[in-house]
Amino acid sequence: MNKSYHIGELARELNLNKETIRYYEKIGLLSDPKRESNGYRNYTQGDMQILLCIRTAKEHGFTLSEIKMIITKLYEDSKDCDIKHLKKMIVNKIETIDIKLEELNRTKRLLEEINKNILPE
Repeated sequence: MNKSYHIGELARELNLNKETIRYYEKIGLLSDPKRESNGYRNYTQGDMQILLCIRTAKEHGFTLSEIKMIITKLYEDSKDCDIKHLKKMIVNKIETIDIKLEELNRTKRLLEEINKNILPE
């Protein structure tokens, strides 16, 4: 049997704010959940997976509009999602990450050099 979650449970489980989850519904990042007779939102494991995807993508610098495009393609396979644009967006993110990694590596090498040759033991 698939587990379902009320918004408070989902928010605690994912360390998200309930208002954030409602906002994601409002802007279409998350489908409107089924509602119980008392009006409570009833979320599924699939909703949890989508929210994890959103959170991870945000942590890696994707905007909400970029995330929406990715989720649309991955979860809904919508015809209005431009796959070429999606691919270009992802390639651009990879390039941005590569640049940041190179900057961090240069900084690391500099600090190692300072530590080794300039600072006394």
